[in-house]
Amino acid sequence: MKVNILFDIADTPKGGGNQFLRGLKAAFKTMGVYSEIEEADIVLFNSYQFIDKVLKVRKKYPDKLFVHRIDGPIRLYNTTEDRRDSITNTTNKY
Repeated sequence: MKVNILFDIADTPKGGGNQFLRGLKAAFKTMGVYSEIEEADIVLFNSYQFIDKVLKVRKKYPDKLFVHRIDGPIRLYNTTEDRRDSITNTTNKY
């Protein structure tokens, strides 16, 4: 089993999601299961970010398992008008 994280991980602190995914990627590399997307069996993507890229990759690799790390509920700690939760929910329908 090989895993790819479809997220532009920053090398410096940049939010909790980035920190979590950076640590997870390091752990996957240590275990020898992290790979580039072409060789991955599983693609992990994050919340509402890079959804256009996720959909393109999913179309290109329909046999890969896509796992969605969900953040939030964002509207709970932001405003009720924040649309990021809706983007996340809609993405899970595809």
